[in-house]
Amino acid sequence: MRWAILADVHANLEALTAVLDHLGEWEGARVICAGDIVGYGPDPEACAALLKSRRVACVVGNHDERVLGRIEPTHSAAVAAVGWAWTRRALSTESLSWLASLPLVLRPSAEIAVFHGAWENTQTYVASARAAKELLNHAVVRAPTARLIVCGHTHQPTMAANGLGFLPLTAGESGVDTRRLRGTWLLNPGSVGQPRDGTHLARYVRYDDDLGRVESFALPYEHERTREKRIRAGLPDPPHEEVPEKRPRRVAVARWLHWTL
Repeated sequence: MRWAILADVHANLEALTAVLDHLGEWEGARVICAGDIVGYGPDPEACAALLKSRRVACVVGNHDERVLGRIEPTHSAAVAAVGWAWTRRALSTESLSWLASLPLVLRPSAEIAVFHGAWENTQTYVASARAAKELLNHAVVRAPTARLIVCGHTHQPTMAANGLGFLPLTAGESGVDTRRLRGTWLLNPGSVGQPRDGTHLARYVRYDDDLGRVESFALPYEHERTREKRIRAGLPDPPHEEVPEKRPRRVAVARWLHWTL
């Protein structure tokens, strides 16, 4: 089975369209999204409608929950709360109902488990080797048949496996053969709509479970158009305090696998 893995769309229609158009050449893929469909961006309704029309299997993210009123904004996120209120008004009743129906944890197959932050907690950052190890250890109980755990939230494209560390995925490389990994492994595809690496590139991952192959992609999109729409809507710039303090070292996954397996 072919899997296209997305996360953190953040109401960025240009980025989401670029990813879905790019997937057109990869026939037969099932598409899954690890949450944060809305928040920050100017096109929540269009993104929700597009994901629904493409039958993308989604989980709810922390921004989705905040828009739904399930999570109260903290003092540090007061600026972002303006955007959540705007998003709530911009979404149709149908789209709000759809967001509210999304699960915290999704099992698209017996071997895959998907959530946004961590098990049943959309606000937890898995941004270190220790956090990844704890999450994978919980998988033994929470999803004993799962070989792949997918999460989002950090906006950092990364992979992790017990005993092998926590390192970034580099787009444009030849890919990673996951058959060499022992046990359950963790994948974060990065952010479709709000990259936090100083680029304007939409990130997503392709995973072929028959071949055991993971490939990471970074696609250009019309980011100035997105920015102009955000300004016209009166939306604030995304707050920097939501970026996790600790980020993984910039080491290629291929090198990591070479030295640790």
